[in-house]
Amino acid sequence: TRQYLSLRDIAEKTGIPLNTVKSLELRGKLPDPDVVVGSGERQQKARGWSEATIDTWWGGYAQKSPSGNN
Repeated sequence: TRQYLSLRDIAEKTGIPLNTVKSLELRGKLPDPDVVVGSGERQQKARGWSEATIDTWWGGYAQKSPSGNN
């Protein structure tokens, strides 16, 4: 079974507050998810990111901002 990171997992992994991670996603600052579960229009879709995807993103993101919370 493959495991993916949720927004909450990303917040915990990076130390970024969850609300900031949600804001980053809404502003298109997170990478595209590696998996999306759910397809109906009325169904909320669950998104997941691999650790490798987030590690790569976080490495570049943290370098752009001195605080890592840009």
